[in-house]
Amino acid sequence: MTIESSPESAVSPAGSISLADPTPETPAQAFDRRAAEARAMVESSDFRDLFGDLPEVAPGVFADLVDRGGVLFINIVWSPVEGQGKVGRWLDSLAHRRVIVPAVISARFAGMLARRRFCYEPASDSWRYNPEIV
Repeated sequence: MTIESSPESAVSPAGSISLADPTPETPAQAFDRRAAEARAMVESSDFRDLFGDLPEVAPGVFADLVDRGGVLFINIVWSPVEGQGKVGRWLDSLAHRRVIVPAVISARFAGMLARRRFCYEPASDSWRYNPEIV
């Protein structure tokens, strides 16, 4: 067994041991890492090539949704034109539903959720609508 000092992991797939600090990343670091990965993926390809034809759930808003027992999971939401408020208006129309948004990778979208009484739950890495938030 060889000893390495690379920061990738405590134990590499080859079985070598790293001397790097095995401190887990914080939720903010995980968010930043996922956001950078997603940005690179989207910038390298056309969004429609990545996700196929998403259904239009509101004028100019495309999403992949799953409804399980009255709980709406928003897996992907996208609008081809940013900054017109289309996604925000669509989120506002969902205020009466039990909604969960897993693995948000956009800081802009996270801000939209927070302004609409969604709260982040680190244990499940998801945002949930909470009508009790003022």
